Amino acid sequence: MFVIRLILKVISLPLIAIAALVSLFLRLITNLSAYVAGPFLIFIVICDLYSLVMRSWQDVFLLTLIGAAIFGVYLCAGILIGLIEDARDGLSGFLHS
Repeated sequence: MFVIRLILKVISLPLIAIAALVSLFLRLITNLSAYVAGPFLIFIVICDLYSLVMRSWQDVFLLTLIGAAIFGVYLCAGILIGLIEDARDGLSGFLHS
């Protein structure tokens, strides 16, 4: 039993490193892309409000859909980062047990 746990702990070390690197990479990508997507989202909201006032309903629909898609991408990235960090923490807990 001790040998199996030792082998699994040795296997968990590279998995912890990979999870940490993926989490760091995803955080870096989401933070850097926010500098581009932020002003773009503000522009979309302004165009959406203009289209709403001008009663151009197809444009309102498309702009709202684009804004929701960008928000959904960031939401999925945040959920993915959280899941990867939870997996890394679980592996770290196993390593320290």
